[in-house]
Amino acid sequence: MKVICPGSKLFEETINIALKNKLTFYDALYIAVADANDAILYTEDMEILSCSKDYGFIRHIKDYTPAKHQNYIPDPKKMGLKPSRNLDNIQELLSQVEEDSHK
Repeated sequence: MKVICPGSKLFEETINIALKNKLTFYDALYIAVADANDAILYTEDMEILSCSKDYGFIRHIKDYTPAKHQNYIPDPKKMGLKPSRNLDNIQELLSQVEEDSHK
């Protein structure tokens, strides 16, 4: 499982998407994460689907066809994360967050 922690860039983009499309922050975050990672967002959520003309990567779940190899690796820089954080190791990430909060 990959853990994605929103950095300030992703947070700002999520707010912009939410305000522009009158979405909840929660729904807008799905769009922002998919956009930041050049990913296709499959959903049944009608509010998110209503944004598909502005965000061409949003697709209805019924259109999903499994790929043979789905090797998805998020790009921390695009999401505004600190490059030193390792998303593959949750313990290390949590330690870094705790250290950052004590500085």
